[in-house]
Amino acid sequence: MPRIGGLTLSTLLLPTMLLVGTPSLYQVTAQPRQASRMHSESPTARPPARLTALTALPPDSQPLFESNDVLHVTLEMDIHTVTRDIGEDREEHPATLSYTDENGESVVLEATVRTRGKFRRDWRNCDFPPLKIDLKKHRFPDDQLAGTLFENQNELKLVCHCRNDVEEYQQFVLKEYVAYRIYQMLTDLSYSVRLASVTYADVDGRRPPFTRYAFFIEDEEKMAARNGAVVLDSLGVRQMDLDDQYSTLFSFFQYFIGNCDWKVSALHNVTLLRQGVRYPIAVPYDFDWAGVVDPPYAVPPAALGTGDVRERVFISPCRTAYDIERTIEILQERKEAIYALYSDLSALDEHARSRCLEYLEEFYDLIGDPDEVRRTFHRSCGNDLN
Repeated sequence: MPRIGGLTLSTLLLPTMLLVGTPSLYQVTAQPRQASRMHSESPTARPPARLTALTALPPDSQPLFESNDVLHVTLEMDIHTVTRDIGEDREEHPATLSYTDENGESVVLEATVRTRGKFRRDWRNCDFPPLKIDLKKHRFPDDQLAGTLFENQNELKLVCHCRNDVEEYQQFVLKEYVAYRIYQMLTDLSYSVRLASVTYADVDGRRPPFTRYAFFIEDEEKMAARNGAVVLDSLGVRQMDLDDQYSTLFSFFQYFIGNCDWKVSALHNVTLLRQGVRYPIAVPYDFDWAGVVDPPYAVPPAALGTGDVRERVFISPCRTAYDIERTIEILQERKEAIYALYSDLSALDEHARSRCLEYLEEFYDLIGDPDEVRRTFHRSCGNDLN
């Protein structure tokens, strides 16, 4: 029996097996689970405007993610050495992360940084790759984070601008940031993010400081703990094995933003969570190849047979009519709030904003047409490529 993050699949599926014996994985997961329970309990109940965690534990305070204001920080490091350390055996390099607190006092934190990612770590694609910042190495003061915006943080991903020489790449960072915020609006089981204006300062002064937009992403273990869940790290789990409600929302969201750069079974741009006795839940991340972001380097997977990442494809096993209708209602109820994310982000230029909103409006036009809903989400299902 395969193991998932230290748990066997028999453990994950135990509640169902106790009721129906010990059928195959396919037979278990083919059963209508969450949807059938909701129908029996309240067939006419109006769904909420977002999916919330079933049971959440009191998380450690994360001041970094308690505000959506742009955070102004300075990251000082050996820029040349760090950005060129992109091999498989990458090192951690000393750095300092600083900002001015609400009292006007300068806060300086010791850190280490290293490059991360895959595509954006390749110098042929990006000359400034994404970073991972570690604030709690053993040699740092134990209390250096106490009372700061970074209290209770350990390792943080920083999504950077990719290319220094092309101003448009900052817009791609902003558009990807908004994609994360959209999913936050739809469910608690999502990554928190914080937009930052980062001034990169070279420790040796070999190049002048420069400022670019970036954003911090919540640590996966903290995201899981915030939702009373644990991270599952095993391969081979497919969409049909997931919690029905959240998996439907996951699939619709990916279609909504035009993202096909993910694969549940390979844990590619997906974090799997186990929450109590529920079936696994997929949490998406890394949206830079989505149609709503549309950077010049993004291309759709060859297996889809599409020529443009802005051409949407619904990748999903077949869903119940109830789950489809419920998810559509969630997205419709959040439409104005989602659009406000774009209109309220002043750093996003008008061309980028208009292009994003036009793309999302195409989705809303589609879900407003019952015939298109049947064609797209009922008749075109079953292509669980992921």
